[in-house]
Amino acid sequence: MCKNLLEAGISKHVVPVCAAISTDPGYVWFYDSLSVGGGNVSSDKGDMVVYAHSVDSYVQATGIKPDLIQVGRGGLDLMALKGATETIRRFKPRIIASVLPCHTEVLAFLKDLVADYTFYFADHTFVWKEIEYVGFLYTAAR
Repeated sequence: MCKNLLEAGISKHVVPVCAAISTDPGYVWFYDSLSVGGGNVSSDKGDMVVYAHSVDSYVQATGIKPDLIQVGRGGLDLMALKGATETIRRFKPRIIASVLPCHTEVLAFLKDLVADYTFYFADHTFVWKEIEYVGFLYTAAR
């Protein structure tokens, strides 16, 4: 990841953190999906235990003011966003979430959280390492 950030010319704007994201900070089971270059927090026993930040705890600890939050693990987006409630309310960052059109939980959560967000949905269907990504929900504060 660091090599990609450097080659893309954005290494001064992105800080990689070796941790998971969850609703609450603390140690969590993590399932390492080596075949797709990522993994996810697991409620069941996973492959390893890792430390997880919530977005809110990380923002509070570091003092950063995010202007973009991107979550891309279908089905886990809502969990990550619930851990960013105060950050989203306070800073109103743009949000990109990979979602299926039939999954409206993320949209409903964000609509309730920030009344002045404008929402966009784009169909960018593609398959990467056997995972099909169907669409993305974009937000922007008015």
